[in-house]
This record gives sequence, structure tokens and C-alpha cells, in this order.
Amino acid sequence: MPEELEQMLEKIRGLLASDDVAALCHFLSQAPEEDLAEVIELLEEDEQQTVLRALNPDSAGEVLTLLDEATRGEVVDDLTNQELTAMVRTLEPDDAADVLGELPPDQTEQVLSRMPTEQSRQVEDLMRYPEDTAGGLMTPVLVVVPEDATVSEAVVRIRNSGIGGDLFYLYVLDSQRHLKGVIPLRLLVTTPPDTPVGKVMLPELITIRADQDQEEVANVFRKYDLAAVPVVDDEGRLLGRITYDDAMDVADEEAEEDLLIMAGTDPRELESASAMRVVGVRASWLAACMVGTLVTVAVAAFFKGQLSLQVFAILVLFGPSIAAMSGNSGVQTSTLTILGLATGGLAGKSLRRTYLREVRVAGCLAVLFGVLAGLITWLILPLIERTGRMHPEVSPALVAWAVGGAMFLAILYATTLGILLPFALRRLGVDPALASAPLVTTLNDSSSWAIYLLLATSLLSMGL
Repeated sequence: MPEELEQMLEKIRGLLASDDVAALCHFLSQAPEEDLAEVIELLEEDEQQTVLRALNPDSAGEVLTLLDEATRGEVVDDLTNQELTAMVRTLEPDDAADVLGELPPDQTEQVLSRMPTEQSRQVEDLMRYPEDTAGGLMTPVLVVVPEDATVSEAVVRIRNSGIGGDLFYLYVLDSQRHLKGVIPLRLLVTTPPDTPVGKVMLPELITIRADQDQEEVANVFRKYDLAAVPVVDDEGRLLGRITYDDAMDVADEEAEEDLLIMAGTDPRELESASAMRVVGVRASWLAACMVGTLVTVAVAAFFKGQLSLQVFAILVLFGPSIAAMSGNSGVQTSTLTILGLATGGLAGKSLRRTYLREVRVAGCLAVLFGVLAGLITWLILPLIERTGRMHPEVSPALVAWAVGGAMFLAILYATTLGILLPFALRRLGVDPALASAPLVTTLNDSSSWAIYLLLATSLLSMGL
């Protein structure tokens, strides 16, 4: 933690211990809200409540939106509806919708009923959209002008809007609220006042539909490098706008979510402070991995029945190496593919191009490590033989060919799985991040063992 935050934390704890409410209120009023949110997350639950209540409603509402979901859930649980309403009514509609969306329905209704009618209507409209869509991200707070307005009239509307520093564009609408164009604020400054807005607006529109996924929203901002993007319905009517900072919050959220899934858990873990709930989240993933390991055991048990104990005992020594290499190769490929799907990069646009590129890379790696594995096995076997543990029935050539060949085939298989699985999951509407570790690793473990032992059994039957 930065030294300034440590000092702030100690100061707040000291003021809380001295029960000096006036001094606490004064100190908090001077502190940046972003720092306060970070410090509050380190306090005990009763201290969090005291600090939040010592803030003025504007600051308290902003701090509330900056807290992580688990902390916010704990804090909100202990607030009265009157206190919560005082904080939420200071927020922009999109932020208010985010906070209220985490509350029980009955509490949400009570808070909405206490808010001003227009603000309550805006928040309710936003809450109808799923939170991970453009409609759930947008704010309805914007400035619009009709097609026949002049630049001077547009400037007056901006002055009267009361919108702060996140106003970047003016939106031009027809009589049916269809979006006809946008005007960057800089053009209003450099254009004569009596100029019709239709002559200065940019008609080449980049828009987002309200039902688009938030990951697609973030990709639009990355691609076009815009400060804000209008949100429209299926008929092109303007509904709201999404700003760059909201899109980047989405990008961070999506990246965090993918990392959690790839690590074998999911975002629910961050939404709960309950240790038992976290255990439940992780256990569901680990249980699936355990099933995969039992499949590997079943594969080994099946082939044990096809081979003599002495041959099987030698072959099994090299199985973990093949499984590890195929698993790592699969994770490399799946991670690249998942990243492409998430960011709209080349690796996520075309299955065919991605596969052709990766299979060339995998082919070279498979040959390299297949040969190396075979040679290393050939060198290790004499050492085993000197210990007296090498059974005469076991052919060094068989083991070397089986290990090298299985390494080659397992890497090719893992690469194919690492490409196809993310694309297949996306087609099914499932997060492609599921295709990374531990899923790919678990699938590759059992498959690589099957490839290895099947190849060894085949070579043995051929009398190699």
C-alpha cells in the first residue's frame, strides 16, 4: 500500500478511536474519494459504517460506487433505506442502477419510491437491461438538438444541461428521435453561431445497440478510439451514451473475469466475503478437475490390462512428462485464442486462419520435442537397466519410439483442442475463457495418456 494511504488509514483509525466526529468529518471532507474507497475496504465493518455516515451524501454516494462488490454488499446491508436513498440520489442514473441492482427487489423498490420521479424513471429504465450489456452500461444523460437547430441554440442547450466534464459530443435527432449525426464540442467553438447543426454534424455514425454484450462495447472503443459512443435501439433511436471511462472499466472487469475463470474459479468469488461461499465456488471447479483425473486413472488401468506389469511399470515413468508438455502446449494456444476472441484480434476472428497459423507452430514444436523426448528416453533407459529394474521383455527402442511419438501427437492434439474449444464455446454462448486451465489441462492429461499407451501397445504388437 502507498505510504499516503497508510497514513490516511492510521489517521482515520485514530479519529474513530477518539470518537471525535467533528474532526473525522472535516478530515474526510478533504480526502479524495478514490483513496477513501480504498481505505474503507481495509476497515472493520462497524468502522466502515461510521466513516460512510460521516461523509456528505455526494461523497458517500461516489465512494459507494468505488467499493468492490463484496464490501459494498456488507456496507449497504447495514444502511437504512433513508440513508441509502440520500446517497443514491446524488449519483448519475447508470451508477445508481448499478448500486440498486445489487439490492433485494423489495429494498430497491423502497429506495426508488423515495427518489425524484424523473430520476427514478431513468434508473428503472436502465435496470431493465442486463448489467453486462450496453443498455446496462449507458447513461441517459446527454444533450440532443433537432436537425433544424443552429449552433448558437446547441450551445445554449449545453449551458443549460448541467452535465459536467464528461460531455464530449452533441447528438442531432430527427422528430422520431432517430440519430442523424454527432457534433464534437470543438466544432461548436469554431463554427459561426447561425450555422445549422446539419452542416457541422458528422453523419458517419459509430453506434452500439442496447443489447450488445459489454465485451463488444469495449472492443468498439479500442478500435475507434472514441471518447463516447451513442447507444441506439433496433430502429436507430437514441437511448443513451457510453463514455470511455465506463468502457475501460468493462475491459478491466472482463480481463479480471477471464483470469479468474482461467485460474479455476469465477467472479462470484469476488462478490462475496463469505469463506464458505468461496469454498463452494472453487469446489465446483475442482470437482470437475477431479473427475478428469479419475478418467486418466481409468485410461491407465485399461491399458495396464493390455500390457505385462514389467512393461507397464517402465512406460508409466514417462507418462507425466508427456501429459505436462501437452497440457502446457494446449494452455499456450487456448490463451492466445481466448485473448483474440476477447479483444477482437486476429486470433479470434477466423478459425481457419488461427488454426493454420497455430498448427504450423505446433508442428515445429511437436517435431522438436518429440525428437528430444525420444533421445532423452533412449539415454535414460540404460541407467534403468543398470539398476536391474529393466525387464528383458522391455525394448528400449519401443519405449523411445513410444515416448517420442506420443510427445509429437499429444502436442498436435493439444494445440487443436486449444483452438477449437474456445471457438466452440463461443458458438454455444459460453465464455471462451472456460477453455483454458484447468479445463484444457485436465482434458489433455487423459488424452495424452491414452495416445501414449495406445501407441506403445501398437508398437509392442508390431514386435518393435
